[in-house]
Order: sequence, then C-alpha cells, then structure tokens
Amino acid sequence: MEIAIRQSVDRDEWDGLVSSSAAGNIFYTALWGEVRRKFFRSSPYYLTLKDDGKVAALAVIEAMALGHSRLYGKPLGSILLPLAVKRMPVLRMRDWVFIDNDIKMAIDRGELAARTEKALAGLRPIEARVYQNALDGASVYGDALVERGFERDEWATFVVSLEGETKKIEERFRSSVRKALRKAGDEQGLAVERISDLDGLKEYYSLFRSWRSAMRLWSTPFDEWRVMWNELRQYGSSFEIFVAKQGEKAVGGLGIWAYNGIMNEFGSVRSPYAAQKNLYAGDILKREIIKWGRGQGFRFYDLEGVSNDPKNGKDAAIRQFKEKWGGQFKRCDVFRKSFAGKKRAVR
Repeated sequence: MEIAIRQSVDRDEWDGLVSSSAAGNIFYTALWGEVRRKFFRSSPYYLTLKDDGKVAALAVIEAMALGHSRLYGKPLGSILLPLAVKRMPVLRMRDWVFIDNDIKMAIDRGELAARTEKALAGLRPIEARVYQNALDGASVYGDALVERGFERDEWATFVVSLEGETKKIEERFRSSVRKALRKAGDEQGLAVERISDLDGLKEYYSLFRSWRSAMRLWSTPFDEWRVMWNELRQYGSSFEIFVAKQGEKAVGGLGIWAYNGIMNEFGSVRSPYAAQKNLYAGDILKREIIKWGRGQGFRFYDLEGVSNDPKNGKDAAIRQFKEKWGGQFKRCDVFRKSFAGKKRAVR
C-alpha cells in the first residue's frame, strides 16, 4: 500500500480516474481544485492510493488557513491568504473513493488509517478533517481513525436516485410533498426557471445576497460565482441556478453542482416575502431539479447534509424536509484531529 501526494495533476487524466469511480463527484476533480485555488486562495493536493503499483483509490485535500473566511474577500486577502495557508494550514480531506472495489473490501483498515494520518501530518497542519463520501458507503476505516485519536462528528444526508421513470421517482415522495406541490402550483402560482446566462446570474446574485443579509448570513463575493459559471459549465461538469418565481417576482433559489452523474445541491434560499407568505418555493425547486437532472441522465441527487441526531428544532425541520423526497439515508461522518502543539510527523 502506497500513498502519493501531488499539488498538480493532468486534469484530463485525473478527472478521468474520478469518473471511473461510481462515487466520484465534482469535489474530487482537478477542475474543482483549480477553481477553488483561483477564487478562494486555497491549495489543493491530489492523493492516489496504490496497491501493487495499481491505482486503487483517490482522495483530495484542500488546504485552507486558520481563519480563512475572515481573510477571504478582504483588501489584503489575496496577498495574506497564500502565506497563511502555507504557515497555518487547516486540511479538509475528501475521503478515499475506490476504483477497485475488491481492494476496498480486502484492505487493512488500520494500515490505511495510519498511512492516511501520516500523509495529513506530513503537510504540517493545525487541524485535519476527513469527510466521508456518502455514496461510497460507510468509511472503510472510520473506526480505525477514531482509534488513532480522531473525533467523529456524526453527519448524514439523503441521496435521491434519479434512475427509472419520473413517475416512479415521484411515487417515492411522501404525501406531504404532493400536497405542497399542488398548493405551490394551483394556489400560489409558483413556477421555476433555470438561469441561462451571466446577466441572469448577476441579477439573481443581488437578490441572493440581499436575502442572505436579511437572515444575517454571509455571502461569498460575486467573483466566485462568475468563476464557477465560466469554468464549471464545461468538461462534463455543471453549475446551475434554479429560481422559483411568483409571476415575475423571484421568491427562492437553489443551486447544483454536478459531475459523473451526481448532483450536489448548494445555496438554498428563499426571500423574506416567501417566508412571510409561507410559499412552497423549496418544494417546487426540488421537484423541478429532480426532473431536470433525470432529463440530463444524472444518476443521483445528494441533498447535502442533515443532522444524524437533531438536537434542536431547526436541525429537525431540515431533516424532515429532506427525508420526504424518497432518498436513501446515508452516513457521511466527519473525522477531526488537532495537530496544533504536537509533533507534525507520524511514525
């Protein structure tokens, strides 16, 4: 078993390997890594796991700085962030996706955990986090990471299968979904549009930012959206924004990233008006994205995260909303370890 780490790879070659794994999504691609490097000033690392000289699995690390989001977008951020990433890295590792399933089943969990930790420690981080891939099944070595001092944060998601006829997919929706969709269309007059050009993206972004501000939430700069629009809508990947409207009035929105037949949602938001009027913008957006994704030939729609054990009303409401779409419950735990104040090497 051998782990190799590189900071740059041939994009076509690497992304071809990603797409050869059924669980390889956009976050594993070199295209995503380069986009993140450009607009977020993070530093990607590309890991290959070889067994007898054959590539068996892939992983990606994104190195960020301690306090990265506080520096990002500030006047001196473009200068300070690369230095801070180098001096005080916080590592976010997308867990191994296996190309060879036979090796995955036979691999020594303890050895994989030890070698993964050594690879992380070799980058001299302040902290490292390993994010389990929901579509690759349970982490093959999660317990072994815990034995090595990693803390487990239990997390989960729902993954909707887009294979089969649309009617069959919708039959898996709970009755509350069908009721909400009837109200959204018949009583509230909601419809969904997909943004088709950069001007439309700019117009939507101004609304998105104002809605987020009303909820006292931070928004990334428009430059990030522009870069994603220009670069993620090619090479077999997607970056799409869907907008719910009541007449000409935008009342909500939802974005998706997609690669290798897997959609991952982001940026769910509804306007203060929609919240006040209890409009079913989120429901009609989900339904139309599912229909669109199936039409594009995508295989899965990852609804991106729910609490495994909700402790408050907000987390419980999010889980209740996402589980009603007939998706399969999947664990995607996060494993954390601090390296601050410790020797930065693992034997």
